Amino acid sequence: VQDDEEWVCSVTAGDGSTTGGESTDTVGVGCRSLDVRSAVYATAPDSADLRLGASFTLEAWVYARSTPTTAIGVLSKPRATDGTGIVLGPGYVGLVGATGGACLASSVSTFPLNMWTHAAGSYDGSTLRVYVNGVLTASTACSLTPATSAQPFQIGREFAGLGGRYFDGYLAEARVWDQPRTGGDISIDMNTSQPSDAHLVAAWNLNEGTGTTTADVSGRGHLATLSTATAWASTCPR
Repeated sequence: VQDDEEWVCSVTAGDGSTTGGESTDTVGVGCRSLDVRSAVYATAPDSADLRLGASFTLEAWVYARSTPTTAIGVLSKPRATDGTGIVLGPGYVGLVGATGGACLASSVSTFPLNMWTHAAGSYDGSTLRVYVNGVLTASTACSLTPATSAQPFQIGREFAGLGGRYFDGYLAEARVWDQPRTGGDISIDMNTSQPSDAHLVAAWNLNEGTGTTTADVSGRGHLATLSTATAWASTCPR
C-alpha cells in the first residue's frame, strides 16, 4: 500500500506463515527486491570463492510469478555448457550440479506462486539437498565438478550456455556460503537481513531500488551488475 510517505509490504511465506509481519519502507529505502524477467537479471564477476566446489550452500527469497515449462535459474555458476545452481522447474525447486552431465535434487511438492518463499540448496561433498522455508524437501547423492569457468555468477537466470532460462518474479537476499548449511542454520538466517559469518562468501540483499549495481554485504566485494536500471520492485519478504 502506498501513501504520501511510506510503502507498506505485507507478505506470506510458502508454508502459509507470515514472514515477519508488515515491512514499512520510506520511499526509496528498504522494501525493495530485484524484478527478474526475460533479459533482466544480475551477474557478479567470476571469483575462486564463487565456483561452488567441494561444499557450499546457495539461498534466496523467491517470489515466482509463473510456473516454468523447463528448468530456469534462480542462482547459478556456469561452466562452458552446464553449471551448478538453484533452479525452478515445472512445479518444483531444485539444486542442479555440474558433473560433466548433471544431477538434480528436486522437491516433490509444488513450488508456490505469487508469494515469498525461501529456497536453499546445499552440497557436502557427496549429497545435494534442497530446503524450502528451512525444511528439507529433497536430497540425492552426487559427485560434483567445481564450476571453474570464467563465466560470471548468475542471479535470476540459469547457465548462459543454455540460452538464459530467466526466472520470472522477484528475488531478495541471495547468498552463497562455502559450507553446507543445515535446515536449522537456514531457518535462523533466512530471517536475518545481514548475517555475519566467516563462511558467508557473498550476500546480495537486492534492495537498492535504483541504479544498475547491487552491493555484496558479506564484505567480500562481489559487486553485481544489473542488465537494466528498471529491474527493481517495491516488495520484499519481510
